[in-house]
Amino acid sequence: MGIVNDVRRLAYGKYGKIQKNGDFSDPISMLRNVQWKIPQGESISNEVMGKWNLELDERGCLGRLAKAAVLVERFFPETEFYAGEVLEDFFRNEVLKILHSTPNPPDALFSDILIYEEPHSVILIDGQQFDPISCVVERGGDHPRVKQCSLWEHVASSFLVSIANMISNPFKKLDTLKEAGKISPESPLVMENSLHPLVDTGNLAEAIKVLKVVTQERPTARSLFVL
Repeated sequence: MGIVNDVRRLAYGKYGKIQKNGDFSDPISMLRNVQWKIPQGESISNEVMGKWNLELDERGCLGRLAKAAVLVERFFPETEFYAGEVLEDFFRNEVLKILHSTPNPPDALFSDILIYEEPHSVILIDGQQFDPISCVVERGGDHPRVKQCSLWEHVASSFLVSIANMISNPFKKLDTLKEAGKISPESPLVMENSLHPLVDTGNLAEAIKVLKVVTQERPTARSLFVL
């Protein structure tokens, strides 16, 4: 598909000249020794995140996924890899444990939950997850549930979702989201982003149907609140 090739070319234009920082026997070890630009301690608006996604800027999750894919393809070309769309986040669960054991928990904990529930993906290599965030946190672990998707198709589909979210006309927004869904039909991201334009275009019954599927596959505070 044209958009898949275009996004892959964009990724190689940004990350295709990075060199390995040493000799590594496996791609996960290599990725753990790469420098990752991950914003910390700051709130990122949806507008800024959308801009990063369209540039495949590694400050956003989509850019980091594309960067990881480029590096694995270049240095471990025989390796089979996928995108893993996170359905249940490890760090969200850790915050929930703290929340349940803390009397009068601070509002910051609730904010952290919403941040970790934001849609994001990891790279899957031989059944192993790699999330660049694990390189900058003191403790981490595999996400309990991820959905395997074809990686470059998933990146291209997510790219189109970011374009759709910048379109004000709900009918045109839905058209772009439909194209995204054709590229990566296994990803729940498209359905989640279809909810508001479906309501705005009067497709309430379809929106309710989509919402029920979304809350079953990736229940989050926001989707459960809407339901």
